[in-house]
Amino acid sequence: MSRHEVSRWERQRRVPGVFWLGWLAVVLDVPAEVLTEAAARTRRTGPPAAAGPGRRGLTATRPAGRTGGGRAGGTTRGGGAWEVAKR
Repeated sequence: MSRHEVSRWERQRRVPGVFWLGWLAVVLDVPAEVLTEAAARTRRTGPPAAAGPGRRGLTATRPAGRTGGGRAGGTTRGGGAWEVAKR
């Protein structure tokens, strides 16, 4: 389990599976049925739409090697922070 995966749960980009729901129920001291029902509801309604300034949809991509607007050169050999974050 990584912080990245937990972040996806918190941002409602993914829903924990049965295995993790069981462990979350233990750690949070909540009945497993409550979490299972909430996960099922979320799966039925789907993920929330991206909104707000600077938010992109899940399919948005950036050209490889770009570091962002306004920088001279604009490319990096090893990939900028954006490229590292995508890996």
